Amino acid sequence: MIVVEGDVDEVPEVRTAADLVVCVNELKLRDGRVPAFTSNTWLSGVPSVFTVNGAVGPVLALRPGEVQRWRLVGATAFTALTLQLVGENGTLTMHRIAQDGVTLPAPVAARTVELAMGNRVDVLVRGGAPGRYELRAARVGQPLLTVEVAGEPVDPPMGLPTALPPGRPFLDEREATGPGREVVFHADPGVLPQPFPDAFRILGSHPTPPAHPGGDLRRDPRTACTTPATSTTCCRWAAPNAGRSAPARPPPASTTPSTCTPTRSW
Repeated sequence: MIVVEGDVDEVPEVRTAADLVVCVNELKLRDGRVPAFTSNTWLSGVPSVFTVNGAVGPVLALRPGEVQRWRLVGATAFTALTLQLVGENGTLTMHRIAQDGVTLPAPVAARTVELAMGNRVDVLVRGGAPGRYELRAARVGQPLLTVEVAGEPVDPPMGLPTALPPGRPFLDEREATGPGREVVFHADPGVLPQPFPDAFRILGSHPTPPAHPGGDLRRDPRTACTTPATSTTCCRWAAPNAGRSAPARPPPASTTPSTCTPTRSW
C-alpha cells in the first residue's frame, strides 16, 4: 500500500492520532485451498473468508479517550461492506475525514461506513466506555476485528478536528493540453470456449493499437479472457467522449474479477 501524505496529515488532531492501516481482504477457500476457477458457481458456491491485515479476527487495543486514525482499505473482490463498530456498551462512532484519497471539508460522524470493493476511507475513532467492540459488516457472520477499549483513560480526551484543509482543486478539463485520446472498453460475448465465453479488451487510439472488431478474438493477444460470463450484452464505453452513447457501461476493472492487459503502456 502506498500512502501519499498532504495537508490533512498536518492537522493537529490528525497528526497526534495513531495511524493504522486496516486492510480488509476477501478469500475464497475450500478445505484451506483456493478452488479451481471453473464456473460461475465459484462465486456463489464457495463462502468468503475475510481477513484484516492478513489475520482472521485480529484484536486492536484502544484507550478510553484515545483517537486513532484508521485507513480502511476495501481489498475485497466480490463483497461490498457496510461497517459498524458495535459493543456491549453501545457503538463507537467513526468520523470520516477522507474518501478514496479526497479529503472531506470536515469530519462526518457516521454509525456506519460503506466500503465497496477498492474503496479507501479514512476515519477517526475515539475510545469510549471500556469494553469489547466488534467491527462488523452487514451479511458477514463473523466480526472482522475486535477493539478492546481498556487501560488508563486519556484525560482530557483527545480532540477531533472541526474542519479540514481543502486540498488541491480538481483538474479543470479546459486547462488540459495536448491531443485527446479515446479509450474504448469492449466486450464480445460468446466467442471463447466455456465456461467463460466472453472476451474483454481495451481499444484505443494513438499508442494503444485498436484490435479489428471482426477478427478472431480467440487468437487476439490484446484480449483478456479471464472474466466469467455475467452478461450477454455487447457493450462499448468511450472516454472522455461523454456524448457517445453506449448500451451499457462496464464497471471498473479494479472492482471486478477481470483482467485487462494492454500490450503497450499508456
